Amino acid sequence: MKYFLIFLLFINISFASYYYQDGKKIYITEVDKSRTNKNISRYKNELNQEIGIARDILVKFKKDVDIEKILKEYNLTLKERLSSIYLLEANSTAHALESSAKLIEDNIAIFAHPDFLQKVTDRALPLKRELPKDKMFMEYGYHLKDTTILSDAHINVEKAWQYSKGENVKVGIFDTGIDLTHEEFRDKEIVTYDTITETDMAFTTDAHGTFIAGLMVADENGKGVVGVSPKSDLVFIKMNPNYSLGDMGTFTSKLIKGFIFAKEQNIDVLNCSWGTYNRQDALVEIVQDLIKSGRDGKGMLIFFGIGNANCNEDGLCDEDYDGYGDGYLQNDESTIDGVFTIGSHNYQNERAFYSNYGKFLDFTAFGGDYTYPLVSTDISGYLGYSSESSFDNLDYTEAVGTSFASPIVASVSTLMLSVNPDLTKDDIFEIFKITSKKIGNYEYIDGKSLELGYGKIDATKAVKFAYMLKSLKSKTFNIKWYFWLNENRAYLAQNPENLSIWEFTNERLWRPIHNAGAFDGYIGAENSFDKTDLSLDKKSITLGNALVENNFLVDSLSNKSFGINWYFFATEFGTFIASNRDREVSVWEFTDTREWMPLHNASKFDSYLNSAKHFFDSVEISEDGNFIKFN
Repeated sequence: MKYFLIFLLFINISFASYYYQDGKKIYITEVDKSRTNKNISRYKNELNQEIGIARDILVKFKKDVDIEKILKEYNLTLKERLSSIYLLEANSTAHALESSAKLIEDNIAIFAHPDFLQKVTDRALPLKRELPKDKMFMEYGYHLKDTTILSDAHINVEKAWQYSKGENVKVGIFDTGIDLTHEEFRDKEIVTYDTITETDMAFTTDAHGTFIAGLMVADENGKGVVGVSPKSDLVFIKMNPNYSLGDMGTFTSKLIKGFIFAKEQNIDVLNCSWGTYNRQDALVEIVQDLIKSGRDGKGMLIFFGIGNANCNEDGLCDEDYDGYGDGYLQNDESTIDGVFTIGSHNYQNERAFYSNYGKFLDFTAFGGDYTYPLVSTDISGYLGYSSESSFDNLDYTEAVGTSFASPIVASVSTLMLSVNPDLTKDDIFEIFKITSKKIGNYEYIDGKSLELGYGKIDATKAVKFAYMLKSLKSKTFNIKWYFWLNENRAYLAQNPENLSIWEFTNERLWRPIHNAGAFDGYIGAENSFDKTDLSLDKKSITLGNALVENNFLVDSLSNKSFGINWYFFATEFGTFIASNRDREVSVWEFTDTREWMPLHNASKFDSYLNSAKHFFDSVEISEDGNFIKFN
């Protein structure tokens, strides 16, 4: 009996049902052998996620490893090289599991795991309402601009289109396929690739990808909807979102090939509105490679919808609402370090009821809701979503989800790269942080909330900021004071260490501070009070009676005196700055005519944001302090 138990133990160790993910051992159990394909075995992990395993494994070897020797020793065959990742074939499923685990345990590989066949979930929700049939399609463009149906849910794109509509930027969509015969796409030259068949056949009856393509690049032809960046070039990469036991399933290696194709096509911006809650090391490797090396080292911009399970990193996410947890948010592709993680807000500018949230969330856009779903392109005719649509024209339909907030934000970055192609991935992220609108009654700590990330994207502010940065490149300005950069203008002020500043805090108390970089805007104090008396020694100012009604900020200052060094200006957000108006001010403003012009009225400035130094190789101030140069 003892020898029999030892034999069983040996068998269990030799063919252990586990693999390594992110350095951790993941146990799996084979299930339902009667349904197992002869080439694929079905397993479930500890979270009840179902995966398929064939005979292939994905490996990244450590440096100075004799790969040919290892292949012989482990009885593995090289099938294909996928960038820095090796696709190897084992003798069986058990051999694939055993070999991948042993490569890690023998300290030979950085990562190694089976080439999983797994379910990839799109991030669209089923609709539960009908729309009126007698409305023009552009009335439903409330994600772009104010319409007769809905206002203030949009990304404010109309003025951004005065700068660009996405020209000379290559957009990628990695999704379920596209209807190239649709009237919004038939006149475009679109590159396509099918990761399953490795051909250029990208058609599908699943409308998810076609809907996203409409949101991003639908033609400006007056026929239906229009994309956020209608003049961008499009590369569509097709993947299969449905779990399958056949050879056409969504293997990790197929997803990797899609990302490699994106790199080969020199895509600038890539949208991925899907996830598994069970990401694999090999996929993380290739995504982060694109983020670092794409766009000639400036970084490919990769956007993911965060998901529709109304969950955060503290619990299981049930994307299908079937009562079974699909996995943890921190294990999803949307939370890979370096991607843009996008959530949805509703038409009331609060977190959409379905949108995932938490520390991984970066930005939000309107992803639609059951009251006001988004409208975009459908598979032509009776296929796709149109069987559930209320439109007479079945080429268009409605949908809801973070699947659709993500491509909207991605397209705004396309407009930004169109006006300033030198921007890096980090530059785009920083500009979004600076220009996003803080919506909802949420707590924003260091500019970020758990519910909506850094806030709601504003396309016009982001695109104008990107253009303004380009206009500063290699220019020199005559200055006498310290330089800051805001979302619309460059402005100058004396060294902030010498400022005497009073700030109205969240506790509705006034306290002195010395950080001019925190200011949000200027409006003249003389417009708010009937007098602003400056003392003879110019070291204090007294404000008179309030001229503005029902303003608690103004009321709190009425008939009070403050010690100052400079003349006094009040901001709309409650910060007050003093400045002697008799001093000569050398200020440059970026005007609506897209030129830098000197002016002498600091009260016209709207807001303080980040230092210009983040966006340039260097910002040099001359020794005499009279000049500033951007390199």
